[in-house]
Amino acid sequence: MPYHDAETFGAWAEKWLRGYPMADSTRDMRWAAYKRELKPKFGNQTLVAITHEDLRALTDTIVERGAPATAVHFREVVPQVTGGPSSAARMSLSL
Repeated sequence: MPYHDAETFGAWAEKWLRGYPMADSTRDMRWAAYKRELKPKFGNQTLVAITHEDLRALTDTIVERGAPATAVHFREVVPQVTGGPSSAARMSLSL
């Protein structure tokens, strides 16, 4: 599913969440994480505007509030969603 540089993260993530093959329980968990963590922070930003530093800061915030499992999930999902040549797709976070 190619994306356009001007497409927002929110539009792209929602298309991905609807169309990517995964178990219903996994999809439900990812939708919840997207709505809670990603949409408020990145939903209106273009994919190419989101930097590694943005992703690191959000991941650190999630870990600091005591939700390391959510941070790991976030780390796994964002590259799948962005999947293209943006900086978000190249992120490599270690917890």
